[in-house]
This record gives sequence, C-alpha cells and structure tokens, in this order.
Amino acid sequence: MKPIKIAFLWHQHQPYYKNPDTDVYILPWVRLHGLKDYYDMVEILDNFPKIHQNFNLVPSLLLQLEDYVQNDAKDEILRKTEIPAAQLSEEDRLFLLKYFFMANPERLILPNPGYKRLFLKRRKNLSETGLKQALRFFTNQDFLDLQVWYNLSWTGESHKNQEPFKSLIQKDYNFSEEDKSTLLENQKLVLAKILKKHKDLAEKGQIELSTTPFYHPIVPLLCDTQIARVAMPKVSLPTPGFKFPEDADRQIRDGLDYFEQRFG
Repeated sequence: MKPIKIAFLWHQHQPYYKNPDTDVYILPWVRLHGLKDYYDMVEILDNFPKIHQNFNLVPSLLLQLEDYVQNDAKDEILRKTEIPAAQLSEEDRLFLLKYFFMANPERLILPNPGYKRLFLKRRKNLSETGLKQALRFFTNQDFLDLQVWYNLSWTGESHKNQEPFKSLIQKDYNFSEEDKSTLLENQKLVLAKILKKHKDLAEKGQIELSTTPFYHPIVPLLCDTQIARVAMPKVSLPTPGFKFPEDADRQIRDGLDYFEQRFG
C-alpha cells in the first residue's frame, strides 16, 4: 500500500469582538485561545523539524492580537479580572460566578484542585437566584482565586512548566493581588510571541501561511445573497436581496495588504 500524503490546513479565526461604543472586546476568545492554542500549535513544531504544517491566519484575528499587545486592549473578562477582589461589587461578583467557569470542565477546571473547589462551591444552578445563593459561600479570597484561576487555566502546555505559570499552578489557592498582576503581565508576553513565531517558522520553510479577506466574510454571499440558491434552491432569503461586491473587493485587498505588511 502506498503511503498517503496529507496536508493539514489549520484555520485560525476569531470574529471581531470589539464593541465600538465602549472600545472593549465583548468576548475574550482571541486572548484566551492565543494563550492556550495559537502559540503552542507552532511552538510544538520545534520538536518535530521534519513535520510541515499550513496555517491560515485571518487578518481580523491578527488585528485583535496586536491590539492586546500594543494598545493594552481589554475584554470584559480582563476588566473584571483587574478589579481588586476586595473592591468587587455584588454585580461584579455575580458576573464572576456566571462567566469565570466558561471553560471545558474536564480539560481546564477539574484537573486543578483549587479551581475545582470553586467550581463545586458555585454549584450548577446558574439562574439569578442560584447565583445569588452561591454568592453567600464565596469570600474575597475565593473571588481572587477565581480571578486568577480562570485566566491561569488557559495557559498553554508550552508554558505550564515555565515561570511564573509553574509556580502559580503549584500554589493552587490563596493567591495575592501581586500574583494576579504577575500572571496578566506574563500572559501579555505570550501573546506578543505569536506572530513572530509564525513568521520565524515560515521563513525557515517549516510552515506555510495563507490568509483570507479581512473580516472573513462569505464572499459569494457578500457579492450577492441570491447565490445561495445554487446550493439550496428552496432556501428562504432576505427581501430585498443584498449585493455589495465592492466590499468583497476591498476586504480582499485590505486582507492581503495587512498580511503582507506582517509576513512579507
């Protein structure tokens, strides 16, 4: 049997999450997946120099990564993390109980005893009444530990044995505000390495890079929504139809320009 040649194309994309009215990202996925995945997926190739991979990097993702690194951008999770635990309002605390367990329990929460303890303490009732009942069992220290653990749990494998991440994971609970600041400062350094690592491996020839129109639109639909009937003749479409081929052209040009400025 002849060996099969397989090409993997890793598609790295996040929507543009910034709220233009507040200048804050409504969701943290660019930052968190940057910490856990986007760097690790290229860093691990250092151990396998004969393995070649392909990565598709969407410009709107790169724009957000650079915003975190260069402009100290914030998302709602990061803003709540930065508040000293003793100064959290009741509304802030309810926010933490609702959203700071927004992670895969088996992979990110339960393997960490300190985080698991907080997860079990919160319990499963996520209604407003249930969260307010759980609020009674959480101390200021618990909320500080939760602020640290939600962000720390997204540490990529390549950094778990590096400082300060290793010591924080081993500490497990009773974190300080200084611990939290140290974590956030070092996570920003991880984000700063992502684009450079991709560029370095591309220049070595171990990976190939591609890109997309700037905000990753579905270009045929952007040009004309009626094109959907080619694949789905009976599909219900908006009336009147939408056509904006000029925007499709601009997003292609802007995406290529943005990508070439960073990777050549």
